[in-house]
Amino acid sequence: MDWIIIVYLAAITFCLYMSGRFSGTETALTALDKIDISKMVNNGEKHAEKIEYLKEHMDQTITTILVGNNVVNVAAPTLVTVMVKDLVGNWAVSIASGILTLVLLVFGEITPKGFSLKNKKRFSKKNAGMIYYMSLGLKPFIKALNWISDVLINRLGGKTDFDEMEVSESEVMHLATMLEEKGIIKNIEKKILQRVFWFGDQKVKNVKVLKEETYALDSNLPLKEATDFIKEHGFTRLPVIEHDSEEVIGILYSKEIIGKEKGMVKEQMREPHFVSNDDDITEAFKWMRKNRIHQAVVRDEDGEFDGIITLEDILEELVGEIYDEFD
Repeated sequence: MDWIIIVYLAAITFCLYMSGRFSGTETALTALDKIDISKMVNNGEKHAEKIEYLKEHMDQTITTILVGNNVVNVAAPTLVTVMVKDLVGNWAVSIASGILTLVLLVFGEITPKGFSLKNKKRFSKKNAGMIYYMSLGLKPFIKALNWISDVLINRLGGKTDFDEMEVSESEVMHLATMLEEKGIIKNIEKKILQRVFWFGDQKVKNVKVLKEETYALDSNLPLKEATDFIKEHGFTRLPVIEHDSEEVIGILYSKEIIGKEKGMVKEQMREPHFVSNDDDITEAFKWMRKNRIHQAVVRDEDGEFDGIITLEDILEELVGEIYDEFD
């Protein structure tokens, strides 16, 4: 009879152990972010690629863990019930079940989840192999369960794609504030993050230099006068307007007229590039970078000259004022 008790106790202990592993692994994998995993893969850490796979197939991973956890959590009380009923009697079953519930809560849930949350990489690497091979072995069964779950979730109007889970701007900024308080990031880094969110909602008209604050050269201006003007003010490029009008017909680059004193501005100007007031600043920035355009002319809704915008103006919205030798 003694060996039967030992077998029962060993089986119950194993169930508790596996319950802890399943619960802890779920918490650890959920806590790991893409940056953590990318570093692990790049460093060639053990089981890093398995962890990456599990994270990329999180719906399959979670279902696998839940299946395993439920099996051992059902098996443990069943074994306790049978053992106590055979050894003591029916009257002790309720007491034993209550004790087991407490033990499962402490050793199968609270303790492993708390430990894995603080040691997510270590716990994930230790258990990734087990979950990985379980998910592959149970794949048809897991897919069937997930399909049933997705149908029910869709009927309730919920989302079923883990990749579609959204993080709000306020949540990111709250995290940034916490990181700043802990000294993990600096205040300037937090401010740049704030500017990034602001930047994404802006139009060209919010960042441009107004026409009234812009210098422009007459197309018929002699190069000698243009050179003197550029030297005096330190410009690297200026818009060129049609004689006796406000229509921008070109851009004059200072480096291209160095040493040239004969001729007119219109003979040395380049073709201008245009953006509209209502263009998204992010799209304008991408376009200017892609085409290596440092300065663009801004047009209003009527297609008329309304200001200029430079890469420097755009970058200053993200990092603050950029001073050069002419500022």
